[in-house]
Amino acid sequence: MPEEHCVECPIHSSGTMFKKTNNLFSAQSRQKPGELVEGTVLEKKNRCLFVDLGILGTGIVRGEEYFKAKDTIKDLKPGDLVSARVNEDENDDGFVELSLKDISKEKNWQILKEMAKNNEVTSVKIVDSNSGGLMAEVLGLKGFLPASQLTSNHYPKVEGGEKERVAEELKKLIGQEFKVKILDVEPNSQKLILSEKAAEYGDIKDLIAQYKINDIVDCVVSKITDFGAFVKFGDPSIDGLVHISEFDYKLVANPSEFIKEGESIKAQIISMDNNRVSLSLKTLKLDPWEEIEKKYQVGEAYPGKVAHQGNFGYLVELEPDIIGIYKHPHSVEKTDELAIDQTYPFTIISLDRKSRHIILSLAEKQKDETKTE
Repeated sequence: MPEEHCVECPIHSSGTMFKKTNNLFSAQSRQKPGELVEGTVLEKKNRCLFVDLGILGTGIVRGEEYFKAKDTIKDLKPGDLVSARVNEDENDDGFVELSLKDISKEKNWQILKEMAKNNEVTSVKIVDSNSGGLMAEVLGLKGFLPASQLTSNHYPKVEGGEKERVAEELKKLIGQEFKVKILDVEPNSQKLILSEKAAEYGDIKDLIAQYKINDIVDCVVSKITDFGAFVKFGDPSIDGLVHISEFDYKLVANPSEFIKEGESIKAQIISMDNNRVSLSLKTLKLDPWEEIEKKYQVGEAYPGKVAHQGNFGYLVELEPDIIGIYKHPHSVEKTDELAIDQTYPFTIISLDRKSRHIILSLAEKQKDETKTE
């Protein structure tokens, strides 16, 4: 550690005189140890930096604190404005003991606290990611942007929220700049939580307020996933989701076979909840279930094509837009299995238009035929 060398305050003839002058200041005008102050550089001499702190008196950076901040101090000259942390409000010579080490970071934490208090929007750069969200940098400090606080533009569009797939999607955002607000900031624990949603919330809320449920809007398909399609509509644009169940009254197994990214479509708003908009394509089409009871009666047999097999049984197309369910018998034998895409006669045993359910059984004639095969 370098030996301490110091001089008297350059604007006072002796340290003793300065000490008496400093003691005239009221307790209210003094800063407590750990607090931040600003001042003007007076002089650098014999490994001491003197700073004019105005009503607080004269500050000094010396000894170990001078050595720690030597890279910062070497570029300072008289008249420069500096920020410092108070180590001691008055030493034996009447100076305020100061520290410059990491003061820029401390000052930036205070800036972030003010931004959070004033509900300000700021830009951050995404520097890393994990399955829970993104690491962002602002004013040289690291903050966390949870995935739950991302807007729909950046939220990982992964059905079921599989961690590995979410992490892959989030990794694609590294290097981008986002507009965010500060949700929580604690300098002592270096905790900084950010939200992209909060930065956009006011605008989105106002934009969505222009629409109502059942409105028909012109959309552009922005992204297709295995569970539906994300679309943009309006100017400025609003993001919405068309779930795969809202594509058509018939079964849609692959959304990309139904619509394409970049395609212009019309859709109807069916819900607006927590600034999330859900839309439907099928509500703009004639509903085949409206007159279902005129076409099909309980107890009658109709041909149906087996579309899908699951643990519950089979999904059966009576027609492309009308799907019924044939449940497995309690004891399923090999001869009871039906072939996908094959047509069999089925008897309707239950029909409910409101819940859109048709329960089927294999027609008696067909049962006899499958047993004798």
